[in-house]
Amino acid sequence: GLAQLNCEPVFVFPQTDERCNIPLGVTADALEPVIKANPDARAILITRPGYYGTAVKLDGISRVAEKYDFPLLVDEAHGAHFRFHEKLPRTAMESGADLCVQSLHKTLPALTQTALLHGKAGGRIPRDRIEKTVSMVQTTSPSYILMASMDIARDMMEKQGRELYERLSQIIDDFDRKLCGETAVRRYKCVREGFENDFSRIVLNFEDTGLTGFKAEEILRERFGIVAEMADFFNVVLIATPFHTPEDFDKLLSALKTLSLEYRGTPGHKPSLPAWPEYMPERVMPIREALFADKRLVPVSEAAGRTSGAYLIPYPPGIPIVCPGEKISADTARYISLLEKQGCQVHGISNGYVEVI
Repeated sequence: GLAQLNCEPVFVFPQTDERCNIPLGVTADALEPVIKANPDARAILITRPGYYGTAVKLDGISRVAEKYDFPLLVDEAHGAHFRFHEKLPRTAMESGADLCVQSLHKTLPALTQTALLHGKAGGRIPRDRIEKTVSMVQTTSPSYILMASMDIARDMMEKQGRELYERLSQIIDDFDRKLCGETAVRRYKCVREGFENDFSRIVLNFEDTGLTGFKAEEILRERFGIVAEMADFFNVVLIATPFHTPEDFDKLLSALKTLSLEYRGTPGHKPSLPAWPEYMPERVMPIREALFADKRLVPVSEAAGRTSGAYLIPYPPGIPIVCPGEKISADTARYISLLEKQGCQVHGISNGYVEVI
């Protein structure tokens, strides 16, 4: 999208839980100085919640958007279910967003590729402009199978949503009590002011077992048939839905007990985490120009000082550390190499090689 529109993003560092290296989100306090430093900025785009279920409260950001008369756009892909229970974070639209995208297929019973675009009545972006823009990228032959699945999900959640999520909340509360008393695995929850937690996102921290999250995810999948959403150095992330049963959580708890007995107290094996480069890369050329420029592949070890031709994105958490047209520093090249050695997948890296211009 940035390349098609020839837009240049100005990135804002998110707050991070340093202990577990979990990105929490961008706050209003971090956002406003960046706006002041970039007088040609025109809109605010926030991704919220993140993969870990932490959602920044948008009230402050909404006030900043109002102050500068900026449209507030929110990628709420993982928050389509928020509306259906009071213990879940408030939705972006309830918090003042002008536009919000939600992926139904991520947390609701709809088929993959289904999403909703919500627009604020009387917001800063006129409805006719939204319709014209969407028509440029939307097919004229939509799948009625996908649309039917969306309508089924909508109908189910409208009629039973709160009941379903209340039941899930009780199951998870019971799981949490047993997890705390019977395993060496801890459930991560953000307690920092200004953030909310999605109780249906189960973030399991394996630091006290000596296992990395990557290894724990592999064991859960291969030995116990439990497939997680993702893993990082310390954590395994699972998404619970109203269609999971108490038996599903019993199976997970049993697996965690086994892992705790086998690995608890293993000396000298706590995973070590490479430090994230805490500076913005130097911009050499616009993203659009970089994406369409001639490129060649070089080993990551030889990429320092070169201009990246691709997005370099550790997954998780899915935050770019280098964008096309930005210079790859020596620190960034070392960081990428360390990530790959720890088992982290870095989008934009193929067999140890990266595209440079």
